[in-house]
Amino acid sequence: MKNYYYAENNQQFGPFLIQELSSKRLKKNTLIWTDGMQDWEPADNIKELKEYLVSDPPPLPRKITIISPIRIISINKKEVLSTSPNYDLSYSRETDATGAGVLLIILIFSVRYIFANITINELSIQQANVFMIVGSILLRIMVTNWVIKIASRQNRNITSWGWFAFFLPSISLIIIGQLKKLWLIIELDETLSKKQQISVLLEKAKKLFNVERYEESIAILNKIFENDNQNFDCIKLSGMANIQIHKYHEAYIEFDKLVNNNKYLDIAYFYLGNLKSIEGERLLAISYWLKAIEYGNEDAKRKLDQFHTFTGEYLLEHAQVIRKLDCKLNGSSIYFGDGKYAGGIKKIDDNENINSLTTRINSYINGIHIELDRAFKTTHIAISYFEIADIFFDEQNGFFELQLEDKNVLTIKYNQTNDYHKGLMHLCQRFNENTGKSAAASKFWTE
Repeated sequence: MKNYYYAENNQQFGPFLIQELSSKRLKKNTLIWTDGMQDWEPADNIKELKEYLVSDPPPLPRKITIISPIRIISINKKEVLSTSPNYDLSYSRETDATGAGVLLIILIFSVRYIFANITINELSIQQANVFMIVGSILLRIMVTNWVIKIASRQNRNITSWGWFAFFLPSISLIIIGQLKKLWLIIELDETLSKKQQISVLLEKAKKLFNVERYEESIAILNKIFENDNQNFDCIKLSGMANIQIHKYHEAYIEFDKLVNNNKYLDIAYFYLGNLKSIEGERLLAISYWLKAIEYGNEDAKRKLDQFHTFTGEYLLEHAQVIRKLDCKLNGSSIYFGDGKYAGGIKKIDDNENINSLTTRINSYINGIHIELDRAFKTTHIAISYFEIADIFFDEQNGFFELQLEDKNVLTIKYNQTNDYHKGLMHLCQRFNENTGKSAAASKFWTE
């Protein structure tokens, strides 16, 4: 059966079965989305929902002023303060500013008291006055900058608060640290064209995104979508913001829309891969990252290096090994006489002669680099410590196993000498330090 979602007050609800929607009192203009739909549509356009819709009441006989729950800011950068604003209760008051303001008052009175009770010559008084003036100006500039940033986060008039902070720094800090955050919305400047309006709104949304105010950035983007729901710059930014606030379903829809319209493919495929990785669908995530790499996305290359073991492709070129482990320090080499593959690891050759291999293992801070040397080719394998589930050491048969998180096993044979034991001890200690685990191999170590 189909699952339905509906949107109200810029929030998404669902999923619901069609029978469950009867209790939601949906209106004809309520936006609905279900499987098979490319975009949200009014409920009145969906045939199977018509019987569940309620009609809007007629207008009231007299005008009623409704207080907006959202702070209004004009896109021409002139802020309009609401006379009765409501507040974002999720915002924590910045009481550190209040504390700083109180300390500043104490500091000012302490300095004045000290100067009033010491005897100094006239030259020293002049020098002290110069010092006080310069110090006061620097302090006012610092406090003004701080207060402006807080005012911006609270959606208040930064010009007024800037001047207030410059002339009364301590008082402004005390007051603004106790204020709540005003809600934000956009008032369209009708003197601008639609294109100009969208440009100004998008710039504001980007600035909010860059300072991690993702919900407010999305609110502005939703205002743009009312006039242009095919603005792909906005769709891209909205998808990125929704990921940050963990609205993964909405983000997936937006990046999928970019792919369907052949826009920003490098970014769209990269984030689609990230979303599938979050859902645990690693193979699908890798397929998206591979597509992103085709369009030149460097971040996707790094992601693929991190997850390459989940595809069963453990054989890498040396450059890939270095990039994956991000080796900035020289590793301590552990030399083993023989090496072999076991349990799901891709073979080097179908007719590999185990005794022809010289195996070297370099233990790095964040992983191990294994080199399998033959006469004409060296094969590299990179395993990060966090890809290892456990390490087992078989002293009697002369090999140790790396059991990987994807259930594959890498088995390395070695010659039983004291040097190898020390190298394995070093490897196991690094593994334990990085992962917080206690490798099973540790119980076999002997000095």
